[in-house]
This record gives sequence, structure tokens and C-alpha cells, in this order.
Amino acid sequence: MTKYFDEDDIKNLLVFDLEEDNEDCLENLNKNAASFETERERELYISLIKNINQSINREFREEFIEKIDRWLIENKDLNDIASLYKMTAELAEKDVRNKGRLVYIYYSETDTYPYDYLWEKVDSSLRQNGLKANIKLAYNLKQTKNFQDNQWVWINDTTGKFTKLDSIDDDFNDFLNDWEVEDLLSTYSYDLDDYLEEKQTEGLVL
Repeated sequence: MTKYFDEDDIKNLLVFDLEEDNEDCLENLNKNAASFETERERELYISLIKNINQSINREFREEFIEKIDRWLIENKDLNDIASLYKMTAELAEKDVRNKGRLVYIYYSETDTYPYDYLWEKVDSSLRQNGLKANIKLAYNLKQTKNFQDNQWVWINDTTGKFTKLDSIDDDFNDFLNDWEVEDLLSTYSYDLDDYLEEKQTEGLVL
């Protein structure tokens, strides 16, 4: 079988404890590449996998990378893999606030927010909804003292009170690990055409 990837091409994806599992991952991705009927599709697949590998950095837990590996072994749809590329590119950002659309799901599901984001949210709500805005949140924000704009806060759903958080990196990664890859990808509308357009703006021709 022709080898389309070697270990160096996907080394950031090969994080399994057992070397045989890493070898299986490499072999399966090569099989996937070989299975495409056209050279064009194969080239796009190879490009996407290599770009995903480049996105994987210290921001990713090994357990989550393993989930990505298992998903990639089972999936060859180029639109879905393009969504995975976009997701990993966003999650590679160091600051949680810059990690793309999944951050907003994290906010709503955990009631954890940046302090300045809450002020922006209240201001927008008051402008759009007037007295029908979230007055309770606006009131509680007014009561806060000594909070920095970049401070992370957790809102108690029962009392509405704010609790300062020093860091939410681990909590955000816990949140990610609770999801399956396909469920995370369902929140993305990014597809192969978007990927090609993005690479074209970077001066790359695929």
C-alpha cells in the first residue's frame, strides 16, 4: 500500500500510550487516503489531516486528541473533516476567549463568563429590550466590586451571585472531554468550500 503519511506528518496526533495503537492510527489514515477515487479528493484529504496535525498543541489534552484520532479513523467526509480542521484551529488558541464558537456553548452550559463579556451582554440587552432585559444580571453586576475586566466569574444559578475564578483552563478542557467529536462538529457550518477559500486567501492553491 502506498504511504501518504509517515509519523512526522501526523506526530501530534499519535498520542496513544501503546505504540501499536499509534501504528494502527497511522495505518488507518493511510488506508483512508488510499480509498479516495480521485487524486483531487485524496490531495484534499491529505492537506486537511496535515493541517489538523499542525493545530494540535499543548492546549489539547491527550484524551481529547485520542477522541479526534478515533473519529478520523472512522470518517472520510471532506466537509466534516474541514469542520474538524476549523475546530482544532480555534481550540489551539491559548486564551479560552479566543477558542471560537465552542466558548459560547461553554459560557451558557457552565454559567462561567469573562466579566467584561457580561457587561457587554447586559448593555446589548438593555439597548434592544429595555425593561424586558435581564435586569437581575444588570443589578448584580452593579453590586460587584474589585472585579477586573479580564476576570473569569461563575454565576450561581440560584442566587445570581458572582464568584471569582483564577483560571478556567482545566474546567474548559473538562467540558470538551464530556463531548463526542461529532456533537462538537455539529455546531460548525464550516465546510470544504470554506477551507479552500481560506487557503486561497493565504496564497495557497489546492
